[in-house]
Amino acid sequence: MVLSEQQGNSSQLQHDLVIAGVTGAAVAVIIAVVTAVMGSIGDAEARRLLEAIIPTSSLFCSAILTVAATILALMLTMIGLGSRAKTDWLTRTTAES
Repeated sequence: MVLSEQQGNSSQLQHDLVIAGVTGAAVAVIIAVVTAVMGSIGDAEARRLLEAIIPTSSLFCSAILTVAATILALMLTMIGLGSRAKTDWLTRTTAES
């Protein structure tokens, strides 16, 4: 039983690696195409774009930090709930034995 589970996990891992590799390659191609299509911009245009972005960059950074903190809190909550459920399950299983 354990051997068949390990073989199943190995084939699932290989499948996941292939999917990740294909997805990564597709994203790399898309980025290369977009970069080639957009071309390069001049120094003056780059400076103008940066000057337009700078006033709102602090608001954008604050929003990113808020989102990251919220996601971290949710992840920690899910880890705690999962740990608690596993502990409760193990306690009930050993008590029934």
